[in-house]
Amino acid sequence: MALMLATRLYPLVPSLVAIFFLPGCSSDSAQRIAFETLQNVGQQDCQKYPSAECPKRESYDDYQRERKKLESK
Repeated sequence: MALMLATRLYPLVPSLVAIFFLPGCSSDSAQRIAFETLQNVGQQDCQKYPSAECPKRESYDDYQRERKKLESK
């Protein structure tokens, strides 16, 4: 499954890199876009391969809260 995800993400790498260098785009905005892109790719994989268990879709804000909670430990 991880290999399939990596294979699907490889064509997106130039787009994701470009997002980080767009003028006027804040770091948070770029990270949010990248997070949503990865969530969408994962969702597409779940629809394409229904035998795999699909993870619950997490919002970027929930992800950031959980991340900060773990960093503060």
